[in-house]
Formats: sequence, C-alpha cells, structure tokens
Amino acid sequence: MNEILTRVYLEARRWPNGICCPACGETGRITTRKGGYFRCNRCKTDFTVRTGTIFQRSHVPLDKWLHAIHVLATSRNVTSIGLAKAIGVTQKTAWLMLRKLRKACGDNAYTYLVNTPQELLDEMVDRVLAYRVIQPDLAALAPTPVTSFLQR
Repeated sequence: MNEILTRVYLEARRWPNGICCPACGETGRITTRKGGYFRCNRCKTDFTVRTGTIFQRSHVPLDKWLHAIHVLATSRNVTSIGLAKAIGVTQKTAWLMLRKLRKACGDNAYTYLVNTPQELLDEMVDRVLAYRVIQPDLAALAPTPVTSFLQR
C-alpha cells in the first residue's frame, strides 16, 4: 500500500460523512488542495488527515503507521525492535510509534482479539483517529514579567 492509498483510506475512516474542519467544524466550505491538504474557507485554516491526531508532526509515512497498527492489532507481544524490523524504521522511531499507538488505543488494546483481523484493524484505526492531541497554549507558557519596588 502506498502513501496516497493510505491517505485516502484514513480520510474515509476519519470523515465518513464528508470532510470537516478540525478548527471550526465547518463541513460545507472546504476546498481541496494538492498534496492531501484541505482549506477551510470559513476560518482560512489548512489541514490534512494528520491534523490533530498522533500522526501530526510525524515524518513517518502514513503507510508505515498503518502497517504498525496492523502489526499491533494482530500480534500480542510487540517490541520496538520487532516493529522496527517489520516496517523498516529505526528502533527509536518504532518505540515512539508504539508509545503513541498504545496511548491512543488504550492499555487494553488486546480485548478485541475475538473479532476478525479486519474489524480489529478498523477499530484501532478509528481509536487512533479519534484520539486528539492537545496543543499547548504558547501564551500561557511565556514568562511573566515581574517587577518589584524597593523603598528606602
């Protein structure tokens, strides 16, 4: 599976009723741009299927993410070394991917093993896409100026 087919699959899973802006929730005034980008004409925000998910700001291609979800869904004991060999990334990248996937899917990701592998894969993809990454408010993290007066 290549990057474009994976992106189309994830778009269909994330937005089954049509594309929705993650910033304002607009569904009607969305323009398709090249490279998998969309633009909301209401709030002028550019976004992709990665926006607001664990895939955001990740340089790992989406097809490797989907392959990692498949490996995690079909195997019980997945290590970062085994995942790295299976999908062709470094061990450090595989460890970070496993960490994000386990956080998004929950600790009890193996409770769905009674389903067929395709249903399990779809369930895990839905959980990953539904998990929202909270971006920190940079204004709140800025240092607060402190002034003091000394009376003599």
